[in-house]
Amino acid sequence: MTITIAHVQILASAHQRRFSGLYDYLVPTHFSLHIGHVVYVPFGAQIVVGVICELTTTPHPTATVKPIIAASTIHISRIQLAFAQWLARYYACHIT
Repeated sequence: MTITIAHVQILASAHQRRFSGLYDYLVPTHFSLHIGHVVYVPFGAQIVVGVICELTTTPHPTATVKPIIAASTIHISRIQLAFAQWLARYYACHIT
């Protein structure tokens, strides 16, 4: 059985920017998620909002991966996500 891992961009507030980046989360089997979905994930002792930037499948995760808690009805298109990533690279800043 393969499992799906989502690489999630944490949408950090101004005081959390040092934690901004991609983090891996397990996609529960009852979710049908795609790149661009806005999700709620555990991050330390809190629940934060993130955007799925990439999905991969693996037979065995290399580390303990926490699951995605919930999915929002908000979805960012691939074009919008690619544009935001380009802007972040061009201006050397976070995507958030």
